[in-house]
Amino acid sequence: AKQSEKEEALSMNRTANVTLKTGEVVGVLLGNEDELVSPAGVTFKVKWGTDEDGNLIAVDTEEKGGQSKSIMVTVPEGVRGGEQVEVQVEGQAFNVTVPEGAAPGSTFQAQVMVDTAPGLTSTSSETALVKLTEEELQERVEKLQTPFAQQANALFKKNLSLQSRKWVTNCCLLLVPIFFIAIILLLQLLLEIVFLGQPTVRCPYCGPSDDSFGKSYCNGKNCADYFFPASSKNDYIKKFGVDVNAQCVAVSKTCPGKGDPTCFLPQYAENTQFAFCPVDIGIKQPNLGYSTPDVFRSKNPILYTGTTDFASKVASKLIPKEEDTSAYMSSIESLTSS
Repeated sequence: AKQSEKEEALSMNRTANVTLKTGEVVGVLLGNEDELVSPAGVTFKVKWGTDEDGNLIAVDTEEKGGQSKSIMVTVPEGVRGGEQVEVQVEGQAFNVTVPEGAAPGSTFQAQVMVDTAPGLTSTSSETALVKLTEEELQERVEKLQTPFAQQANALFKKNLSLQSRKWVTNCCLLLVPIFFIAIILLLQLLLEIVFLGQPTVRCPYCGPSDDSFGKSYCNGKNCADYFFPASSKNDYIKKFGVDVNAQCVAVSKTCPGKGDPTCFLPQYAENTQFAFCPVDIGIKQPNLGYSTPDVFRSKNPILYTGTTDFASKVASKLIPKEEDTSAYMSSIESLTSS
């Protein structure tokens, strides 16, 4: 969270005011941990952290060791109030700001931080190192451990804060999939209305009048009139030699409906319709069951408690009927001979 906050602050050039030990307030780019120099000549670094809401804040500053000195500066010619001038103090250069209303030739007092010793001095409240025993150290570590609920709450607030700033991106992430889904549904509807909903791309179907499948398949119309309209009756008679509409009505009275293959009339289908018709392919084979060989059958059968109907049902599933077997073998022989 801290790294993402720093990256966002750097990309948006967001700054924060940092107060140095000398009392000078400096505007620093959020997340910048480079060594900086203030207008008064103080060299410092900023340590960054996050608050409970996940916002990036300055938690500490490290300044080069030095001594604050008060100097008198004469305003040069051509310099007005609010502008900066460079002064030399003990061989070090500093930029100081001319007060408003100061005229050229007048003097004013300024504070500068003169570097007297190398190294960095922290402005943190803890300046002395304290030796701790292992028990005391463990106790402090346990106190520093953050509960999971508090971590989750902070992470949730942080993510919520980040996402609220990117509302345009989040709206696009939500709306773009919905837009494409709507486009796909619209194309599907247009395809159904313009192409798939026409009788020219459906196999002629003649289901019962109360057939729910037929009502949907024939777009809520009578299937006989939908596929074979009365206005084209003579054309169908010339082409097929029969009244196809009457044939469809007759089939609707005998077929079970619900998309059963017997309700379709592929023999009266046009070229564009025939590809959508169900066609039986291959030989219908009888339901053959496993019949126990004689060598495995008991010489003394065990009697069971049941009805004759139950025994007949079991036998019909285990032993194929003779006529089914003979018909199957005849079909096989006719295929091999051809």
